[in-house]
Amino acid sequence: MVKTKRYLSIALLVIFSIFLLILWRLGYPRLTPEQDTTMISKSQYKIPFEKLRFTIIKTGEAITSEAFVVEGGNPFQKGRISHSAILIEHSKDRFLFDTGLGTHVAEEFAEHSLFLRILMKFKNHNPAVQQLFRQNIPLETIKTAFLSHLHWDHASGIKDFPNTEFITTKEEYHSAFEKSGYIKRQFDGDSIRWKFLEFDSIPYENFTTSKDWFGDGSVIFVPMAGHSAGSLGMFLNFPDGRRYFFTGDTTWSEKGFLFPAHRPRGSRSIVDKDPEDLGKELTKVHRLLKTYPNLKLIPAHDLGVQEKLGLFPNWVE
Repeated sequence: MVKTKRYLSIALLVIFSIFLLILWRLGYPRLTPEQDTTMISKSQYKIPFEKLRFTIIKTGEAITSEAFVVEGGNPFQKGRISHSAILIEHSKDRFLFDTGLGTHVAEEFAEHSLFLRILMKFKNHNPAVQQLFRQNIPLETIKTAFLSHLHWDHASGIKDFPNTEFITTKEEYHSAFEKSGYIKRQFDGDSIRWKFLEFDSIPYENFTTSKDWFGDGSVIFVPMAGHSAGSLGMFLNFPDGRRYFFTGDTTWSEKGFLFPAHRPRGSRSIVDKDPEDLGKELTKVHRLLKTYPNLKLIPAHDLGVQEKLGLFPNWVE
């Protein structure tokens, strides 16, 4: 009887310890994002432009618990993950923001450890090139592609676009070739044409540097710190006042900006370069949303947000 009680006590202690470990990995107690106090400078349009529209090409998806997506997420609510490429059409150009999951992602994905393959399992793979082909959009008309960063689920489609010039930051490019956590076969070789984006010392909103790509205020790139060495965010500003901010992987869920909150501890220990810098980005965007309540935030993996806007072949215009 005494032994039975002892074994029961040990079993309960083990179960309780496992429960606490799970809570800790999910981010309890939560890591409060670092505060950002950069002043917000009101943006202004410069030159009228005739055309701007975009469409979200979903190339794959995953379903998990919201608690694994954002700290403070509901463990009983689904976290719906999208892997997507954004196709933008401007009066002067047709270009991509990220490439999503490419045609060879299965072989690329196999390079991950077993743990990561289980953690990041995806379904409904549908490469952007195949969707574009079905809609009679020639690949050679997409001359430029910007990459929010070079992690596997954003860079997988690079080699599907042999006629396209790829633009990223110099920091991101060198980190991708020198650091672990990237699948180099996705972007190595001499056939890929690269160009480095250099920011101007011109503040935009509460970002201290920016790049007005067409010089008309319609497409603005800003640096997004913390997730990788040189991530990009992109503002699309329509003439009628509608504004969309594509935030890459700063958070996987819009709730990361609304709370604001980090990814769970287990996730950020794997994917985030500098949680302190990333926390500042979260609060920066949180403050921006308070200033502009109608600003539409589009995290790269928030399928719920993306579906509300409509997926390819539907356009936001």
